[in-house]
Amino acid sequence: MGQFTRAKLALAAAAVSALLGAGAPLHAQSTGTLSGTVTEAATERPLSGAQVSVAGTGRRAVTGSGGQYTITDVPSGSQLVGVELIGFGTAERRVTVPAGGTATASFEM
Repeated sequence: MGQFTRAKLALAAAAVSALLGAGAPLHAQSTGTLSGTVTEAATERPLSGAQVSVAGTGRRAVTGSGGQYTITDVPSGSQLVGVELIGFGTAERRVTVPAGGTATASFEM
């Protein structure tokens, strides 16, 4: 392989690496994480199987046995978060998700 070809390959590899490396931090800075717990209002018992979603984003999660959920890659800023569980109805609230950080939204149903 000639010296000119090696130099072109090295330059191309550096350009691809720079482009891929630059994209990740921008994405991470424009999104955050949302977490919380869903409980029964009367008993404070954790509710598993509740569906938690961020309106208009397609981001969602289902609560585990401890009533906890985590949703990653939520767009930063003001978001409407809803929860639904058969037999308990629905609830929603607005939450501010910090870029690169975590917001908490817990619900009593």
